[in-house]
Amino acid sequence: MDNYKKGQRAYDKKDYVKAASFWKPLAERGHLQAIRSMGNMYFSGDAEPTCLPEDYDKALYYFRLGSLKSDAHCLYMLAHFYKSGFGVKRDIHRARQLYSRSSEQGNSKAMYFLALTYYYDDYNPDYKKAYYWLNRSAQLGFSSAHYYLSEMRLYGCGAKNDFTEAYKHWILFDCDTDKNIFIEELYRKVKKAVKPMHIFMAEHLAKEYIEKYNVKV
Repeated sequence: MDNYKKGQRAYDKKDYVKAASFWKPLAERGHLQAIRSMGNMYFSGDAEPTCLPEDYDKALYYFRLGSLKSDAHCLYMLAHFYKSGFGVKRDIHRARQLYSRSSEQGNSKAMYFLALTYYYDDYNPDYKKAYYWLNRSAQLGFSSAHYYLSEMRLYGCGAKNDFTEAYKHWILFDCDTDKNIFIEELYRKVKKAVKPMHIFMAEHLAKEYIEKYNVKV
Protein backbone atom coordinates (compact mmCIF):
# COMPACT_ATOMS: atom_id res chain seq x y z
CA MET A 1 0.00 0.00 0.00
CA ASP A 2 1.45 3.36 -0.99
CA ASN A 3 1.77 6.19 1.52
CA TYR A 4 -1.13 8.19 0.13
CA LYS A 5 -3.48 5.25 0.68
CA LYS A 6 -2.04 4.76 4.17
CA GLY A 7 -2.83 8.40 4.85
CA GLN A 8 -6.35 7.92 3.47
CA ARG A 9 -6.88 4.94 5.74
CA ALA A 10 -5.82 7.01 8.76
CA TYR A 11 -8.04 9.87 7.57
CA ASP A 12 -11.05 7.57 7.29
CA LYS A 13 -10.44 6.55 10.89
CA LYS A 14 -10.36 10.27 11.84
CA ASP A 15 -6.70 10.06 12.81
CA TYR A 16 -5.83 13.28 11.01
CA VAL A 17 -2.41 13.75 12.57
CA LYS A 18 -1.37 10.32 11.32
CA ALA A 19 -2.86 11.06 7.90
CA ALA A 20 -0.80 14.24 7.73
CA SER A 21 2.35 12.29 8.63
CA PHE A 22 1.90 10.30 5.41
CA TRP A 23 0.61 13.10 3.19
CA LYS A 24 2.90 15.98 4.13
CA PRO A 25 6.14 14.42 2.74
CA LEU A 26 4.28 13.47 -0.44
CA ALA A 27 2.91 16.99 -0.82
CA GLU A 28 6.40 18.46 -0.47
CA ARG A 29 7.49 16.23 -3.35
CA GLY A 30 4.63 17.49 -5.54
CA HIS A 31 2.06 14.70 -5.11
CA LEU A 32 -1.12 16.49 -6.20
CA GLN A 33 -3.64 14.43 -4.23
CA ALA A 34 -1.57 14.92 -1.08
CA ILE A 35 -1.33 18.66 -1.73
CA ARG A 36 -5.12 18.92 -2.01
CA SER A 37 -5.66 16.79 1.07
CA MET A 38 -3.24 18.77 3.22
CA GLY A 39 -4.83 22.06 2.20
CA ASN A 40 -8.32 20.71 2.85
CA MET A 41 -7.41 19.57 6.35
CA TYR A 42 -6.46 23.12 7.34
CA PHE A 43 -9.33 24.93 5.56
CA SER A 44 -12.73 23.51 4.67
CA GLY A 45 -14.08 26.58 2.87
CA ASP A 46 -17.59 26.14 4.26
CA ALA A 47 -19.49 25.67 7.50
CA GLU A 48 -17.99 22.23 8.17
CA PRO A 49 -15.20 22.12 10.78
CA THR A 50 -11.66 21.52 9.61
CA CYS A 51 -9.88 18.23 10.36
CA LEU A 52 -6.81 19.90 11.84
CA PRO A 53 -6.98 23.28 13.62
CA GLU A 54 -7.88 25.86 10.98
CA ASP A 55 -4.71 27.53 9.75
CA TYR A 56 -4.98 29.95 6.84
CA ASP A 57 -1.23 30.20 6.34
CA LYS A 58 -0.74 26.46 6.04
CA ALA A 59 -3.80 26.04 3.84
CA LEU A 60 -2.62 28.87 1.60
CA TYR A 61 0.78 27.24 1.29
CA TYR A 62 -0.69 24.00 -0.02
CA PHE A 63 -3.31 25.55 -2.28
CA ARG A 64 -0.69 27.84 -3.79
CA LEU A 65 1.53 24.82 -4.30
CA GLY A 66 -1.29 23.08 -6.14
CA SER A 67 -2.17 26.19 -8.13
CA LEU A 68 1.36 26.21 -9.53
CA LYS A 69 0.38 22.91 -11.13
CA SER A 70 -2.86 24.52 -12.39
CA ASP A 71 -4.92 22.12 -10.30
CA ALA A 72 -8.63 23.00 -10.57
CA HIS A 73 -9.42 22.27 -6.92
CA CYS A 74 -6.50 24.26 -5.54
CA LEU A 75 -7.28 27.20 -7.81
CA TYR A 76 -10.90 27.10 -6.64
CA MET A 77 -9.95 26.97 -2.97
CA LEU A 78 -7.33 29.70 -3.33
CA ALA A 79 -9.97 31.90 -4.97
CA HIS A 80 -12.04 31.66 -1.77
CA PHE A 81 -9.18 33.19 0.20
CA TYR A 82 -9.00 36.23 -2.08
CA LYS A 83 -12.77 36.58 -2.36
CA SER A 84 -13.25 36.71 1.42
CA GLY A 85 -9.85 37.95 2.61
CA PHE A 86 -8.90 34.82 4.54
CA GLY A 87 -5.28 35.36 5.52
CA VAL A 88 -4.71 37.66 2.52
CA LYS A 89 -5.88 41.08 1.43
CA ARG A 90 -9.30 40.81 -0.16
CA ASP A 91 -8.92 41.00 -3.93
CA ILE A 92 -12.03 40.25 -5.97
CA HIS A 93 -10.15 40.67 -9.26
CA ARG A 94 -7.62 38.03 -8.23
CA ALA A 95 -10.44 35.78 -7.00
CA ARG A 96 -12.13 36.00 -10.40
CA GLN A 97 -8.91 35.09 -12.17
CA LEU A 98 -8.53 31.99 -10.01
CA TYR A 99 -12.19 30.98 -10.30
CA SER A 100 -11.93 31.45 -14.07
CA ARG A 101 -8.87 29.21 -14.36
CA SER A 102 -10.63 26.53 -12.34
CA SER A 103 -13.85 26.97 -14.34
CA GLU A 104 -11.97 26.48 -17.60
CA GLN A 105 -11.15 22.99 -16.34
CA GLY A 106 -14.83 22.22 -15.77
CA ASN A 107 -15.12 22.89 -12.04
CA SER A 108 -18.85 23.55 -11.56
CA LYS A 109 -18.38 25.01 -8.05
CA ALA A 110 -15.83 27.49 -9.37
CA MET A 111 -18.30 28.51 -12.09
CA TYR A 112 -20.97 29.08 -9.46
CA PHE A 113 -18.81 31.26 -7.24
CA LEU A 114 -17.38 33.11 -10.23
CA ALA A 115 -20.97 33.96 -11.19
CA LEU A 116 -21.68 35.25 -7.70
CA THR A 117 -18.72 37.64 -7.86
CA TYR A 118 -20.46 39.28 -10.83
CA TYR A 119 -23.93 39.03 -9.32
CA TYR A 120 -22.99 40.61 -5.98
CA ASP A 121 -20.58 43.25 -7.28
CA ASP A 122 -21.60 46.38 -5.34
CA TYR A 123 -20.16 48.80 -7.88
CA ASN A 124 -20.50 47.18 -11.27
CA PRO A 125 -22.63 44.01 -11.28
CA ASP A 126 -22.60 42.07 -14.53
CA TYR A 127 -25.76 39.99 -14.58
CA LYS A 128 -25.17 38.62 -18.08
CA LYS A 129 -21.84 37.11 -17.03
CA ALA A 130 -23.42 35.87 -13.81
CA TYR A 131 -26.23 34.23 -15.78
CA TYR A 132 -23.77 32.64 -18.21
CA TRP A 133 -21.65 31.02 -15.49
CA LEU A 134 -24.66 29.96 -13.45
CA ASN A 135 -26.01 28.20 -16.52
CA ARG A 136 -22.69 26.43 -17.08
CA SER A 137 -22.56 25.38 -13.44
CA ALA A 138 -26.15 24.12 -13.44
CA GLN A 139 -25.60 22.10 -16.60
CA LEU A 140 -22.77 20.29 -14.84
CA GLY A 141 -25.07 19.37 -11.98
CA PHE A 142 -24.43 22.04 -9.33
CA SER A 143 -27.96 22.41 -7.97
CA SER A 144 -27.50 25.69 -6.09
CA ALA A 145 -27.06 27.52 -9.40
CA HIS A 146 -30.73 26.90 -10.17
CA TYR A 147 -31.78 29.09 -7.25
CA TYR A 148 -30.21 32.16 -8.85
CA LEU A 149 -31.32 31.16 -12.35
CA SER A 150 -34.88 30.94 -11.06
CA GLU A 151 -34.62 34.38 -9.48
CA MET A 152 -33.04 35.92 -12.57
CA ARG A 153 -35.68 34.53 -14.92
CA LEU A 154 -38.42 35.65 -12.53
CA TYR A 155 -37.24 39.27 -12.58
CA GLY A 156 -35.67 39.42 -16.04
CA CYS A 157 -32.23 40.01 -14.54
CA GLY A 158 -29.39 39.10 -16.93
CA ALA A 159 -31.84 37.21 -19.12
CA LYS A 160 -35.36 37.66 -20.46
CA ASN A 161 -38.16 37.47 -17.91
CA ASP A 162 -39.82 34.06 -18.23
CA PHE A 163 -42.10 32.57 -15.56
CA THR A 164 -41.92 29.09 -17.09
CA GLU A 165 -38.14 29.13 -16.97
CA ALA A 166 -38.23 30.54 -13.44
CA TYR A 167 -40.38 27.64 -12.26
CA LYS A 168 -38.31 25.11 -14.21
CA HIS A 169 -35.18 26.16 -12.39
CA TRP A 170 -37.03 26.09 -9.09
CA ILE A 171 -37.97 22.46 -9.78
CA LEU A 172 -34.34 21.69 -10.53
CA PHE A 173 -33.07 23.46 -7.42
CA ASP A 174 -32.45 21.11 -4.51
CA CYS A 175 -33.88 23.30 -1.77
CA ASP A 176 -33.22 20.57 0.82
CA THR A 177 -29.53 21.44 0.67
CA ASP A 178 -30.16 24.89 2.12
CA LYS A 179 -33.34 26.21 3.66
CA ASN A 180 -33.52 29.80 4.81
CA ILE A 181 -35.86 32.77 4.78
CA PHE A 182 -34.61 34.03 1.39
CA ILE A 183 -35.24 30.69 -0.30
CA GLU A 184 -38.73 30.49 1.17
CA GLU A 185 -39.43 34.05 0.05
CA LEU A 186 -38.33 33.34 -3.52
CA TYR A 187 -40.50 30.24 -3.62
CA ARG A 188 -43.54 32.25 -2.56
CA LYS A 189 -42.83 34.86 -5.26
CA VAL A 190 -42.34 32.24 -7.98
CA LYS A 191 -45.53 30.40 -6.98
CA LYS A 192 -47.47 33.68 -6.95
CA ALA A 193 -46.25 34.63 -10.43
CA VAL A 194 -46.82 31.36 -12.27
CA LYS A 195 -50.06 30.11 -13.73
CA PRO A 196 -51.04 26.45 -14.28
CA MET A 197 -49.81 26.60 -17.89
CA HIS A 198 -46.39 27.77 -16.68
CA ILE A 199 -46.19 24.91 -14.19
CA PHE A 200 -47.18 22.32 -16.80
CA MET A 201 -44.57 23.53 -19.28
CA ALA A 202 -41.92 23.93 -16.57
CA GLU A 203 -42.35 20.34 -15.42
CA HIS A 204 -41.94 19.14 -19.00
CA LEU A 205 -38.85 21.31 -19.55
CA ALA A 206 -37.32 20.17 -16.26
CA LYS A 207 -37.60 16.54 -17.35
CA GLU A 208 -35.94 17.38 -20.68
CA TYR A 209 -33.19 19.25 -18.84
CA ILE A 210 -32.49 16.28 -16.57
CA GLU A 211 -32.26 13.93 -19.54
CA LYS A 212 -30.13 16.29 -21.61
CA TYR A 213 -27.57 17.11 -18.92
CA ASN A 214 -27.91 13.89 -16.90
CA VAL A 215 -28.30 15.80 -13.64
CA LYS A 216 -29.81 14.57 -10.39
CA VAL A 217 -32.59 16.38 -8.56
